[in-house]
Amino acid sequence: MMPDELLSHLLLDWLDLATIARLDSVYVSHHSRRKFLSHISNASFVHDGHAVISEDDPVNKQLRLIQWLVNRRCRVRRVCLSIELQQYEEVTEFFRISGSSLHRIQIQNMSSNTAGDVLWALLLEHCHNLQDFCIKEHFPDYPNFLRDLSLHCPRISRLAILLRDGRTVSFTPDLQFNQLRVLQLTETGLSGALLAAIAPGSPRVEQLLFERAIDIEAEHFAILVEHCPLLHTVALDELFIGDTELQPLVTSCKNLNTLEITTPSWDDFTDLSLSHLAQNCLLLSTLHLHAGLCITDNGLKEVLIHCKALQHLFLNNNILLTDATLYSIAAHCPLLIRLGLRGRFSYSSDSLSAIAQSCTKLQQVFISTGRGLLKTSFPDVFASHVEVVVAVERAVKYAKEKSDEEHAEFAADLGVIGAGDY
Repeated sequence: MMPDELLSHLLLDWLDLATIARLDSVYVSHHSRRKFLSHISNASFVHDGHAVISEDDPVNKQLRLIQWLVNRRCRVRRVCLSIELQQYEEVTEFFRISGSSLHRIQIQNMSSNTAGDVLWALLLEHCHNLQDFCIKEHFPDYPNFLRDLSLHCPRISRLAILLRDGRTVSFTPDLQFNQLRVLQLTETGLSGALLAAIAPGSPRVEQLLFERAIDIEAEHFAILVEHCPLLHTVALDELFIGDTELQPLVTSCKNLNTLEITTPSWDDFTDLSLSHLAQNCLLLSTLHLHAGLCITDNGLKEVLIHCKALQHLFLNNNILLTDATLYSIAAHCPLLIRLGLRGRFSYSSDSLSAIAQSCTKLQQVFISTGRGLLKTSFPDVFASHVEVVVAVERAVKYAKEKSDEEHAEFAADLGVIGAGDY
């Protein structure tokens, strides 16, 4: 006989929900089956292994698992649901049983179906302990949903709205997400206005993650910085913003330790932003810049001189830098742990050797090059404990393959992201 404590441990920590469901379906003795069911239906049993449902599961598969959970009175902490499930009665009973236990909910709407609000109403009624809420593809139409969510689910610490095609979100200005730590928006129209509505009532926000978000202005970032003094991580992916929009972040966000900017406005993101960053964000430990045509060696050098806590540095694609930046890394980044160089660089073995000798805490180096024949054996430059990854990438495809010299000459004059180094 397996002790109750061990059986509970197995069920809670070792088995995913699909395995538990299969165990329930196999033949076991009457006594052991009764004992097994007593554990999974016990009020103290809350599954926290894997998400209940994969977002790729069809609706009928999701429904079968929901039906099993309801039949066995089994509660879960995490769930991914399709909006199409709201038509089934079992979903109501599922929320009644598991609602108070649910910490993480992802609701997806691949069909963009806006009919009905049953699922949203069930969430607001039962999920008062919700901590992580993600909605994908489509947002409910009624404008009070976010306000009601902030009132009925006051423990939310992560809010993710992952839409597509710049669809807008209906909201009112009086939002109070007092425990919110992470705000993530993807392809969401009026993202700036939404940020301005959330920030005043969310003083604990620490991370801002925007991807292809739309309609962001400097005034929206200014509101964020004013009301969210704990902000330490900002990731802006394909926002096409420049110095003007970034000014509030890089001048007033004193606790910033992680900044990722990928594919900004090519002409408007310049060394000026880096200068503000260097002067005001002295706690910076991670910097990831991707595709900044107006960034120079001097701009990066100022950051490297002043941001002495820098540990992770990634410079990608079409940042027109020379060995001067590599020597600056060697001179000013003694705490560097990870270094990524991808794109249009002019590497030399001497500058890389300087980094290897000075950055003694270095653990990982990623180098991408467009050269097929490497003059330098990069792994030999660094100590044996440093993981060195070298990738040969050419974003330009030729009908007839070019030599390294021909490719370098072509790529140096090509204004295409990822053209390769020279």
